[in-house]
Amino acid sequence: MAPSSSEKTRPAAFAGSFYPGNPRQLENLVTTLLAEAPEKGVTGQIIGIVAPHAGYVYSGSTAATAYKQVMGKPYESIVIMAPSHRERFREATVSPFSAYATPLGEVPVDTALAEQIVARGKGVILSERGHQVRGDDAEHSLEVHLPFIQKALPGVPIVPIIISDYDGANSRRFGEAIAQAIGDRKVLIVASTDLYHGYSYEECKLADARTLAALEAFDPDEFVKGAAQGKYHACGAGPVSVMLYAARLLKADTVQLLAQTNSADATGVRGGYVVGYAAAAVYRSS
Repeated sequence: MAPSSSEKTRPAAFAGSFYPGNPRQLENLVTTLLAEAPEKGVTGQIIGIVAPHAGYVYSGSTAATAYKQVMGKPYESIVIMAPSHRERFREATVSPFSAYATPLGEVPVDTALAEQIVARGKGVILSERGHQVRGDDAEHSLEVHLPFIQKALPGVPIVPIIISDYDGANSRRFGEAIAQAIGDRKVLIVASTDLYHGYSYEECKLADARTLAALEAFDPDEFVKGAAQGKYHACGAGPVSVMLYAARLLKADTVQLLAQTNSADATGVRGGYVVGYAAAAVYRSS
């Protein structure tokens, strides 16, 4: 009998494209990015981080800055939420896989915490949807975080969740389910998102400034509303909103911007398509 999804490892789908497929090259790159990332002096307990999900040549240093702030800290688990770029669905889909593979090895899934989140959340389901490996629906936005997790927080299990819905009521419900399931445990919440996508470098700078000001204001209701209206640009607005709702319930009170760039500044090539990136920490200051 073939194993169920809960007994299977999800293989890497984007090794060799978004990030190196060679294990030694990948380890050297991620180790270097983390070593070069600055300590930003976050003074409280970090409940969540926001980090981008583009190819490492574009956003790797920005993602590394987010993970540098939590590197080596004693988290019990990581709830990582990422957007679905290709498939649309209203549910938050919690991965049924038992582990995720990268060229650096396997990242275990915290199946107990995953089941607790599903049990508490209306519209939160256990499903492979959004977690597929093959075909047009294969999604990179969660997978590209895993090598950073493997080097910054080795051995810490994850709960992988894909969200494609910006609805405010659903975001609040999903956030409540996550916060209730976490309770008093020390769990890091990761929200995966890029920012502006388009053909204007100047508009990218303006739009990202607007979006990041809203993020730092730490008002989940306003953020999810503005994202739905197109006022704020974030392909992972759903995951970010859910994380903000959950972090509020877990007594976080501050959002600190850690790093900001865009694809044009990262590569030094102006003109053409440009995507914005940022890293942020959400923390409890006392």
